[in-house]
Amino acid sequence: MTKPAHPYDNRGSVANCDDYFDDWRARSALAYEDAAVVCGIRYGDGEREAFDLMPGEAPNGDVLVFIHGGYWQWYSRDVFAFIAPAWRARGIHVVNLGYPLAPGASVSTMVAGVTKALMGLRAALAPHVGTVRKVVVSGWSAGGHLAMSAGAQADAVIALSGLYDLRALTGTSLNEALALTQDSAEAMSPALWATSPPGPVMLGVGGGELPALQEQSRTMHDRRVALGLPVCLASWAALHHYSVLDSFSKPGTPVFDDAYRFYTTCTSR
Repeated sequence: MTKPAHPYDNRGSVANCDDYFDDWRARSALAYEDAAVVCGIRYGDGEREAFDLMPGEAPNGDVLVFIHGGYWQWYSRDVFAFIAPAWRARGIHVVNLGYPLAPGASVSTMVAGVTKALMGLRAALAPHVGTVRKVVVSGWSAGGHLAMSAGAQADAVIALSGLYDLRALTGTSLNEALALTQDSAEAMSPALWATSPPGPVMLGVGGGELPALQEQSRTMHDRRVALGLPVCLASWAALHHYSVLDSFSKPGTPVFDDAYRFYTTCTSR
């Protein structure tokens, strides 16, 4: 392990993180070769306000939305299509959602955009897959935050390695692009809100992740419990920030199997 520059420096805490991204880009490119994939379905006017639809095989009408990470300022949805094949093979339509990034967009703008995308999702998907039954929104890292923040528009939420109290970021180098103040960070922190998505929520984090990130998931879990809302917290021993997401794409691993079990429980209601 290398030495993190600050408590949320995931790249600095995992020596081979670039290997994960190389693999993910290669696997995502293969996922996009499927002729059934529909790219660039728009939900707004911004360049990144679009999503890619990866239809399920023998579909059952259920949808998994995935929101990528990158601390609200890096990457794009095309890097993360690799998560789709395993879910598609189980009859689930996968929506790989893009969103505008900082410094060009504020976190509040991102939350509003993702909320808008989820509100219009059923209508946007209808010409391609017909009637949508249940929608589960998932996300990793910053995407976990966005999934929780907009999760009231979905039937359930799967948030992996997320951040839910953004006040902790204001004193880090991450905030150079985000430009969060203490007030705006508090306003964009779902762990501090008086309300939370009413449907079931699964929070997950690796036991090998940075302590600050593990604490973020515990804080969000405790907030949901205090509000009397359905929540479960999974911690996967030895997994770090990147191996958590990698496992989300691979059946037979603890992350995928726990997430799929949660998904099927939520969508069978």
